[in-house]
Amino acid sequence: MNDTAGGTPQVVTLTGTGLSPLTFSANLTFPAVNVGSSDPSQNMTLTNNQKTAVTYTYSTSGDYSAVGNGSSPCNGTLAASSKCTFAVTFKGNLTVTPTSGNIVVAGMTGAGENGATGPLTFTPSSLSFGNVPLATSVSKTVTIKNIGSTSLTLTSITGSGYFTVVPSGTTPCGTTLAAGKSCTVTSTFIPLVAGSTLGGLTVVDNSSVSPQIQDATGTGVLDVTLSPSSISFGTVTVGSTSAVSVVTVVNNMSTAVPINSVVASGDFVSVPGGSPQCGASVLANSSCTLGVEFTPGFAGSITGALTVNYGAGSSPQTVSLSGTGAAAGKNKSAASKSAANEARVKP
Repeated sequence: MNDTAGGTPQVVTLTGTGLSPLTFSANLTFPAVNVGSSDPSQNMTLTNNQKTAVTYTYSTSGDYSAVGNGSSPCNGTLAASSKCTFAVTFKGNLTVTPTSGNIVVAGMTGAGENGATGPLTFTPSSLSFGNVPLATSVSKTVTIKNIGSTSLTLTSITGSGYFTVVPSGTTPCGTTLAAGKSCTVTSTFIPLVAGSTLGGLTVVDNSSVSPQIQDATGTGVLDVTLSPSSISFGTVTVGSTSAVSVVTVVNNMSTAVPINSVVASGDFVSVPGGSPQCGASVLANSSCTLGVEFTPGFAGSITGALTVNYGAGSSPQTVSLSGTGAAAGKNKSAASKSAANEARVKP
């Protein structure tokens, strides 16, 4: 707010946190278990962050099963701002599909031991997609080989969670795979929520150790990220200017992103800072830096924000700014008093 009083502009800081409509508690890790046996179940909580009820279906992948459990068991309907609980057993993923909106995926990991070796091998043995911007895709080729002595009937090859699988290449996987032969598929990761995701590729066939699973991991990230998310300048004398603080802008996209504007509010000013400094755009899969200074116009706590507008879906983003203005006369008086005290104690 700009006015005719001293210390203008006056700033009120507004904050908030975006949440996905549905969220899971932390991913689960199960200890190794003998093939054919099962571990004790572990609980996973589903939270509805919306102000309206949601209906959904759920499913598991791989050798996992899930049922509603506890005092608030998950049963397909979840009231507004409420939680429910699944009991998950490792015998994949737990996937919840609401009637509207995006799916949410919970990851579970575990290992089977003391069992027969499966007839299929995967190359690579597991998939890591790294950081992928939300609602974009990255694909990798997987080779599946039958190392057994007999032909296999492939009933299905599917992906779980945010991973999809389709036959591909010159030898695409079909309904049969002869002994010693290989086929290929393409696995694609399309994250819809920020954060790490566990999933995989599941092959169901007519062998005794079916299904076989290839693990996959990936992390959904915003197309552009700013760091740090907040800066505190500490105490600065009114009328003086702080040292420059640096904000790093990271472009996670495979194309350049234009920077449309950079604006600081309150007694904060956007200036060049760091290296390499941001220009008109951020190059693909690259980063650049911005600078911010604090020049308090009055004594007391001062807040503001650095707002960056750019040409991508997550725009704009802000960095919270804070600092304290100290009256020059007050600091001088305190310094003089300290000097006088020192003089009195000298021999």
